[in-house]
Amino acid sequence: MRLALLIAAGLVAVSASAQPLIDLFSVNAMGSPGLDRLEIGAALPLKLDTAGRLLVIEPYWVQWRTTTAGDRYAPVRVDDVQETMQGTGGALTFVTPMGKRWKLAAVGILRYHWLGDQRHGAIQPGGALLVSRVLKPSLTLRLGTYLNHDAFGWFVMPLLGIDWRINAKTNLYGTLPGSLTFERKSARWFHWGFSFRAYTTSFGVRSGDYRRINENPAGLYADLYAMRSIVLRAEAGWCFIRQVLGGPDDPLFANADARRRDYADHRIADAAYARLVLAYRFRLDGEGK
Repeated sequence: MRLALLIAAGLVAVSASAQPLIDLFSVNAMGSPGLDRLEIGAALPLKLDTAGRLLVIEPYWVQWRTTTAGDRYAPVRVDDVQETMQGTGGALTFVTPMGKRWKLAAVGILRYHWLGDQRHGAIQPGGALLVSRVLKPSLTLRLGTYLNHDAFGWFVMPLLGIDWRINAKTNLYGTLPGSLTFERKSARWFHWGFSFRAYTTSFGVRSGDYRRINENPAGLYADLYAMRSIVLRAEAGWCFIRQVLGGPDDPLFANADARRRDYADHRIADAAYARLVLAYRFRLDGEGK
């Protein structure tokens, strides 16, 4: 009972940041020629005190599957080469207010990503810092930095976020360059909009046999609220500037014509994608009637 009260209080605290929703549990499946993705994730927000300090626990499991043309290898493979990459881990976020309009979020990330065999992987530590400023009750801006020790080395990028409740039926939210979502509420049970995601991730060992994935799907979606908290999303669009790159111990690296700088380029072409998401969602901005 006490844990349920802490979770409820945590959801109330999250709502103060103008974020329009939080998925407490979700299954996310995306299919596209040459590259498929499946992820299961959860979020557990816990209120720590009455001052507004918050702890959010976010575990996940993810799987990517790639298909590379056999004629890119040396010697040429008869069939296309399929590879499976998996990983598990999570993020621990501590949020604390800094005055009436400012907040600081410190994120610790720890994950284990492997290529093929579970023993063929490495621990990847990382984190992020985000400072948010409430400009008005309906608009919050964020600025920060993300870094992670990927299989290909350290990856660092700046972050710029927005949570904007444009009106009672329209939201714009996300943190670039990672994500941005435009949401329009046509009815309590039906929402639609535009979604952009950018993935940079890696699987394998740092000694050289690893894969780096860059994927940028952007498309239109429709959310069906079958119940007040159960949501089914259907989404379709196009994957831009996608890359699957291998380290020096990737078998594809043996073909000099398949190399791109210090990587083996699997040349996964840009293509259409479809995504289905099933989520247990808590709305923080009302029902949107």
